[in-house]
Amino acid sequence: MFVKKIGYLLLCFCMSISTLSAQATSDSLSLHDIDIQQLEKEITALELSAHIFAEQKDYSNAVSVLDSAVMLSIRTENHKKQASLLTFQGEIYCKNDRYLLAEHSLKHAQKLLVELNTDEDSALICKVYNNLGIIYRRKDNYDEALKYHLNAEKIARKKNELQQHAISLNSLGLILVHQKNYEGALRYFEEALTVETQTHNELGVAINLNSIAWAYQEIGDYHKAEDFYKKAEEANRELKNNEGIAICRRYLGTLYVLKKDYKTAAEYFKKSIDYFEERGDTRNYCLTAFEYAKLFIIQGNNESAIDLLLSVNELASSLHQNDLLHESYLKLSKIYENIGDNAKALRYLQTSNIYSDSIHNTEAEQFAEEIETKYRLQESNDEIEYLTGVNAERRAYISRMRIIGFGLILSLIAVVILLIRIANKRNKFRELAQQLEINNTAIVTQKEYIAEQNRMLEQQTEELQKINSTKDKFFSIIAHDLRNPFNALIGFSDLLTENYESYTDAERKEIIRTLNKSAQSAHRLQDNLFSWARSQSGALQVNPEQFDIREIIVENIEQAKIRAANKGILIHNSIPLREISIFADKNMINTVIRNILSNAVKFTNLGGHIELSVEKKADNIEISVKDNGIGISDDVQKKLFNLADGNTRRGTNNEPGSGLGLVLCREFVLKNNGTIRVKSAVGAGTEFRVSLPLHAQDNAQ
Repeated sequence: MFVKKIGYLLLCFCMSISTLSAQATSDSLSLHDIDIQQLEKEITALELSAHIFAEQKDYSNAVSVLDSAVMLSIRTENHKKQASLLTFQGEIYCKNDRYLLAEHSLKHAQKLLVELNTDEDSALICKVYNNLGIIYRRKDNYDEALKYHLNAEKIARKKNELQQHAISLNSLGLILVHQKNYEGALRYFEEALTVETQTHNELGVAINLNSIAWAYQEIGDYHKAEDFYKKAEEANRELKNNEGIAICRRYLGTLYVLKKDYKTAAEYFKKSIDYFEERGDTRNYCLTAFEYAKLFIIQGNNESAIDLLLSVNELASSLHQNDLLHESYLKLSKIYENIGDNAKALRYLQTSNIYSDSIHNTEAEQFAEEIETKYRLQESNDEIEYLTGVNAERRAYISRMRIIGFGLILSLIAVVILLIRIANKRNKFRELAQQLEINNTAIVTQKEYIAEQNRMLEQQTEELQKINSTKDKFFSIIAHDLRNPFNALIGFSDLLTENYESYTDAERKEIIRTLNKSAQSAHRLQDNLFSWARSQSGALQVNPEQFDIREIIVENIEQAKIRAANKGILIHNSIPLREISIFADKNMINTVIRNILSNAVKFTNLGGHIELSVEKKADNIEISVKDNGIGISDDVQKKLFNLADGNTRRGTNNEPGSGLGLVLCREFVLKNNGTIRVKSAVGAGTEFRVSLPLHAQDNAQ
């Protein structure tokens, strides 16, 4: 009976091994069994989400969702769907004034559609051409804009794509107005109006009525301009489009200023600004308030003009509308100059110049953000693939060790059976006793072997857990911060190669500087990621030495001054001009100072300041980095050094962040027997204090 039980246990063991093997094979196959229909459903859901975000003017999330949809469409090899998604993405970038990224997405869509070369895609290719024309028009490149809109108009007319035909006609009219060809512009606007009327597109009718009014206003025929503005207002009223009505009223206010009917102009501005304020439409409120302030200046009502311009500055700053901020501060400077307050006039003029410089930097910084994100994604994916391979090897090794363990257990059972048989054969006691002694020795050896194997298993399990923890935290950073595909870097370099002659020298230099800045930023984040990963897995060793901390601080200040200068931030060095020796790992402490100072620049407003100082306390040196930036709330401070909470914020100029830098700082400081503290309040700035030992200590971590 006992032998039968042993046989049953062996059978169960074999069955369990077989089941595990089958499950592993099934898991492996599922990784390659891609369901195209499921991918298409996911693409549809993502596209619907992007439309919802776009309607809510949440352009950042809309673009992020579309990035995911584009990547899925690449896997399905559906080039038409990919082109449609890229076109939608280009439209969103254009609405958010990010023209380089919009141009990249639309040029990619154009390339895919040209390769498909089917008549079914005529509406989509017209949409691509019209959007590219809009981008070049807003960049004042009217020759290039005309080329794209004329191509769109030709295809739309031939294929009877009425909606895109009307859009291209209206866009051609707008270009001719900018070129002061008002008669030609009016012909295009009137033809577009006819098409929109035929298709019963009431919104398109309202838009073209507005465009015709603008053309007459530029000609100087204010009577006709007024007539068409009011027709546009009535068309919007029939559509119950209150936003369109408010915009028409703003245009009418501007028209009445030109007619010097200031009372009527003020009434229209007041109605328009009240609507936008009630609806919380910050952008349109700022545009209307700016025109209203110009009316107050004409009337000599400087006090009301100043109040409106200050409100415009406050709201436009939250929207990063640097062009509007530049004009607004310039108006304030002129007002104070006229009333004889030269100090304020100079101050506002300097602020205006800061935002004038920022206008040229904004697009490059946005581009750098996207390239940096995509580059980090590629680097991190490579590292994750490596860690995944390591995990697979660890799991295989553990499985082998388990099989060995089961084999040893079965060996012990066999020994017990042998002992029972020996007990039953008393007539051979001496011979069996001698054999028993030999078997006992074997058992001891086997137990020692089992203990050694168990110790190895525990060690391997602990290492595997560390690797899994590192991998999981890498995934957390990627899911939160690296959301855009890396192919933008290639796309922009292709864009520069293919369209080199169409850019000005300034634009080419801007793209090249942006690529360089992106590569440097990505490299810094890569260093942080890999340094942290090595510290978690135990691969990073602490090599303390006695060195002058002042050299590292001064070096990092010089490196940070370039970024600080772009935001008008002053970095003040209050460190004594003498050697300040500490005992720590020089490379680790350099990383700590770099990250903390970089954060100070990121979260300090334009025109702010940062101060660095050093103080000796007992056997330690305490380094302080203090700014007058936006500060940190108490809730955020509690989880500031915890990567698992996904604590990331954007800087005052929309700079990106991964949340990893301060986590890395804390670990490096602790490994060097130091401490790190933060003192901050929202709106009152932040101070980080790092304490490090002067001399070697016995309890180095």
